[in-house]
Amino acid sequence: MFGAVIGDIIGSVYEFHNVKTKDFPLWTDRSCFTDDTVCTIAVADALMHGKRFDTTLREWCRHYPDIGYGQKFKQWVNDDKMPPYHSWGNGAIMRLSPVAYLSKDRIHAVLNGMDATAITHNSSEAISATEAFIDAFYDFQSGVPGDTIRSALSFRYGYSMNRSVDYIRMNYNHFYVSCHRTLPEAVICVIEAENFEDAIRNAVSLGGDSDTLAAVAGALAEARFGVPEEMKSQARSKLDLPMQRVLDKMYQTPKTIIRQHFSYHPVTGEKMRD
Repeated sequence: MFGAVIGDIIGSVYEFHNVKTKDFPLWTDRSCFTDDTVCTIAVADALMHGKRFDTTLREWCRHYPDIGYGQKFKQWVNDDKMPPYHSWGNGAIMRLSPVAYLSKDRIHAVLNGMDATAITHNSSEAISATEAFIDAFYDFQSGVPGDTIRSALSFRYGYSMNRSVDYIRMNYNHFYVSCHRTLPEAVICVIEAENFEDAIRNAVSLGGDSDTLAAVAGALAEARFGVPEEMKSQARSKLDLPMQRVLDKMYQTPKTIIRQHFSYHPVTGEKMRD
């Protein structure tokens, strides 16, 4: 989860001032956490304390009301009765790292991930990207070769995985916010990286929605490389104390969580059981 937070903070400066190079300052006075970090912290909080994903997300996001939420998500945050709204946006995947980190195994991580996603992003694209993120996280954590990960994501999910970071950077000229234009790119950034920092630099250098790209890449890079202690310290200095406490507790929590409640059907959005 530190990986997602670090990616978010570093990418925050470049979201609307893109850099098409890997040579940029990692930390600046303007570096700050955004909605990606708040949502990630909220998912971790819900998992560790057996709380509802929807309730906990709303609580955290209302505490930090103006840090870059999408219009539809912000409406959902402020309306307790609003159902999921079939979003295919990359907000579905930027908050998933605690699910992958805390769930007992890959199967339960997928189930928990679908629960955490479907409360808002219940489109087939978002649900598919959720499963793909979990697959990539576990594969990186297990040391699966990059070419094998490319092939698996291409075969299972239809993602275009035969591109290089340099090729993507050259052609990534819009502010893409969909899952299918974020997850494959983030995975490729990690596959081609030499270390954790290099993965973050790859992601930010693509341009576009740089904080979310870097948050997703950072989460996956943590699974592959771990996170340097110096970068953890830098990130902690940018976070409020309640966020630091959730982070600290997450890394002290055994990887034993089996299943949360299921709030909404992942495709129809129909309310299920608590």
